[in-house]
Amino acid sequence: MKLTETPASIVAGKPTVTDADDLELLPFTAHKLDLGGGVFTLEHGEDPFTTVATRVLSQALGHDFTRRRILDLGCLEGGFAIAFATLGAREVIGIEARPTNLKRANMARERLGVRNVSFIQGDVNKLDVAALGSFDVVFASGILYHLDDPFSFVERVFELTSDVALFDTHVALPDVHNHGLSASLLTRSHNGHDYVGRVYFEYPPEASQDEVEYLLWNSYSNSNSFWLRERDLVRLLYETGFQRVYKAPQPPGYKCSEGCPGECRVILVAKRHGAVDCGDVFVEIPRPAGPATSTRPRPRRWLRRTFRRS
Repeated sequence: MKLTETPASIVAGKPTVTDADDLELLPFTAHKLDLGGGVFTLEHGEDPFTTVATRVLSQALGHDFTRRRILDLGCLEGGFAIAFATLGAREVIGIEARPTNLKRANMARERLGVRNVSFIQGDVNKLDVAALGSFDVVFASGILYHLDDPFSFVERVFELTSDVALFDTHVALPDVHNHGLSASLLTRSHNGHDYVGRVYFEYPPEASQDEVEYLLWNSYSNSNSFWLRERDLVRLLYETGFQRVYKAPQPPGYKCSEGCPGECRVILVAKRHGAVDCGDVFVEIPRPAGPATSTRPRPRRWLRRTFRRS
């Protein structure tokens, strides 16, 4: 199916959203979906049918979503998952931790009548790989940089995908600490390798569960997250077992609100086997040579200094 805005064939004949419970779920916070009857999930937002990440994934799949089993990790309100299902995927599963986001995702699914997508409440830090099974595609947009252990997450993604993994994520810049990141670069070790990045403060560690539930765009079970530098993330993908890694270069400022001088957000596609047709979308990134540069400050002293609350 051609990548266009929410297809008219989906919304044609669908009832206007008038149910009070459904109306209370509007507006969404991220994706704009046409629910029919002139009702949209969001007045101004990203259309998951035409946004950059969907176009990049389409290129990686040879513009053919059919017969694919796709897993959307940290699916938020389900926009991408619904788009992939509509574009022909055999089955799409979205995993999301927060009940409010799940209610919105299921409401949109039911209103649009998309039957080959389902949503599961779960924490991406605690995925049951055996229960989920294998997927042709694992899609991870806007989730990696909200995790304090990106290493285990990438390993789980590798186990879950038989073909392609897409990561649309913020990364730490070597010389800039915008976005509230730690001023110091920190080194973390995993499986005998050093990886460099910066710490991001998600919410106070003493925050209650109710407070965490309310933070719809923050991490769910970790109060700090760890942003890898781009070269360290690429290296992690190779060390985990992916055979090829591609980057889809984006214009300056892609999903950056702070005017970073470099690329603070990237889209990487990792392949377990074979290659993708790069076209004018991808650049293949070779495995970084040599170990990551180690910088080992004293993280505990730094944490006390940087995260002191006023």
